[in-house]
Parts: sequence; C-alpha cells; structure tokens
Amino acid sequence: MSFGSRIQVALPYPAPDPASRRRIWQNFLNVLVSEDERVDLDGITARMEDLARREMNGWQIRNAITTARRLAASEKAAIAWAHLEPAISVVPETTRFPHNEHDNVLTDFDFDSFLAVER
Repeated sequence: MSFGSRIQVALPYPAPDPASRRRIWQNFLNVLVSEDERVDLDGITARMEDLARREMNGWQIRNAITTARRLAASEKAAIAWAHLEPAISVVPETTRFPHNEHDNVLTDFDFDSFLAVER
C-alpha cells in the first residue's frame, strides 16, 4: 500500500476508441523506428486493424510494446508479431489503482471550478 499512499489524485478518462488506439500503436512503432530499433514494421502494420480492435489503453499498449521489445532482444531479433502477440496476452486488463470503493470518487468532481481557483 506504500505506492497507493503516494497517489494524491486519480483522474478518470475515457477509453480510447479504435481510431485512437490505432494512432497510439502507430506512434509507439514510429518511436521504435526513430530509435533505430529493428522492427518488422510491415508484419506488425499488417495486423494494425486487429490491434486497434483490442480494448487497451495507452499504458497497456506501451507495456505490450516494451514486453515485445524485451522478448525480441532476448532472441537478438527484430520486434515482430511473434513477440507482440504473446506480450499483449500478459498485459493486465486494468490499470486503475487502487481497486476499492473510492475508485469513482472523482467522477462528479468539478474540474472547471477547481482550475478556476486562483493560486
């Protein structure tokens, strides 16, 4: 619980839609390419519609990419669908923390009033 005690505000946000997920996947792949990471871009891009349909948020997508990157590095291979597919299967289904009765405490919070307060 020591990690939970450091979280002061949890902001709810809507899950990304398929078009947003497609952009998130593409952005992460572009970063890998820009860092001269070996990536089977054609093979992964061919499955982009499948990736966009999976209900994942940006944190989960990032973790899947990171896991696939490590799997590929352990084989001294380019990051490919063969690394990404199992990586997706081990990403946690949820990223909200903590999971308790207070999870929805900010759903009715008036952020506009909060931001309008002079500091």
